[in-house]
Amino acid sequence: SLAQGIYAMADSMKNQIASVSQTYERSSLAMTSMPIGILTFNEKLKLDFANPAGKALLGIELAEIGQRLIEVVRIPEVFDCILATHESGKPNEIEFQINQGRTSLR
Repeated sequence: SLAQGIYAMADSMKNQIASVSQTYERSSLAMTSMPIGILTFNEKLKLDFANPAGKALLGIELAEIGQRLIEVVRIPEVFDCILATHESGKPNEIEFQINQGRTSLR
């Protein structure tokens, strides 16, 4: 019957949503624990995600989700790289020095 079909579709959607949620949680946990710095910004250049390694690398441990790029990133080379990536849609890579060590950022 029509009602059974609707209930079957609803159950299927619940299962798909649960699966997507689990995948997101696992991915988020993996990115959070990675030793590689990861920062993501949304289309309005507001911080969406920053793992501990990314925050430590850029010295932005107190950055909060939703802050604007200009409020978060204070290193001109990094700021310009993120802005260029946003504008072109293509990944960029830079190399800069922190505390007399060489650091690469992708």
